[in-house]
Amino acid sequence: MGIVGKIGNVSVTKLVLVVLVIGIAGWLLSYFGVKIFNNLRDAIRNKDLVDKANAEIKDSDVTLTSAQASTLADKIFSALRGWGTDEEAVYSAFRMLRSRSDLLLLSRTFGVRGGRTLSEWLSSDLSQKELDKVNQILATNGITYSFFIG
Repeated sequence: MGIVGKIGNVSVTKLVLVVLVIGIAGWLLSYFGVKIFNNLRDAIRNKDLVDKANAEIKDSDVTLTSAQASTLADKIFSALRGWGTDEEAVYSAFRMLRSRSDLLLLSRTFGVRGGRTLSEWLSSDLSQKELDKVNQILATNGITYSFFIG
């Protein structure tokens, strides 16, 4: 019968094709299922972050516009993602904050990017010494908040 034979009344070729199609369909379902799950998880985390920030932000203390907060969030994200970290860009962005409400607005605007919040990005990409410098910048600007690793 050659290489392709029959097992009972089913040809080996058809069996291999069915198994291959089921395997590919299973992989696609799991791949997109994980993406959908991660997006839903991030949306829930982002909503929680926004709700918490909104509860704490004092409008009278905010010195940044929404556009400025968005620009700073983008600047920090660009400085942290990919290979290497541009610490000076991170420090520069934090020097622009004048109040705890500015920091909360920045955190809310940053949201969840790449599955992580601003705090999570900072603690995973910066060393403790670099985080201490961010915290010192905040303290110098009269902002009582500290980022930490862990």
